Amino acid sequence: MNWSQVRNAGLALGVIRIQDGENYIDVKHVKNLQGVLANKLNYAVYAFFRGVNEADSQAEARAFYQRVQNVVKGQQQPRFYALDIEAIENNNMRGTVNAYISQLNDLGILNSQIVLYIANHLYQQLNLDTTKVGSIWIPSYGTKPRYPYDLWQYTDKGTLAGIPTKVDMSQDPSTRFKNQYLTRR
Repeated sequence: MNWSQVRNAGLALGVIRIQDGENYIDVKHVKNLQGVLANKLNYAVYAFFRGVNEADSQAEARAFYQRVQNVVKGQQQPRFYALDIEAIENNNMRGTVNAYISQLNDLGILNSQIVLYIANHLYQQLNLDTTKVGSIWIPSYGTKPRYPYDLWQYTDKGTLAGIPTKVDMSQDPSTRFKNQYLTRR
């Protein structure tokens, strides 16, 4: 990654993966966070949700928060913490996701700083409480999402100067999303 080139390409918001569940740590998260910070980019962080029960979900949330803070503490904080929910991990997804959100709240992350990234094809089945978070982000390639959203991820084959691989790209931010995460601080 060449974060200077990414900055010059006009990136509105970069979203850095931190972990997949509690135990799989993205090996590039430290370098990527350092890159966005050094280049003063607008950024957020995300973790793939794998909680099998409420206690496990809370542990995931603590690990997510701590991994971010270990790198960025005292510097520009992420605009939001996103929970990437693309699989049914248990028979109480609403409860386990709420436990995750509550743990982030206990760590000082406001609901307005939490985004749910919800698989379009599982949206109804997941039955998540979308009123507890700042925004909803939905991936749907080829057609707009079927459900209300604040940001639409329309491709996983995007390109941007400074990034040597294909990247996810999003568009159609709601006014709420723009005001909360895209305006200058």
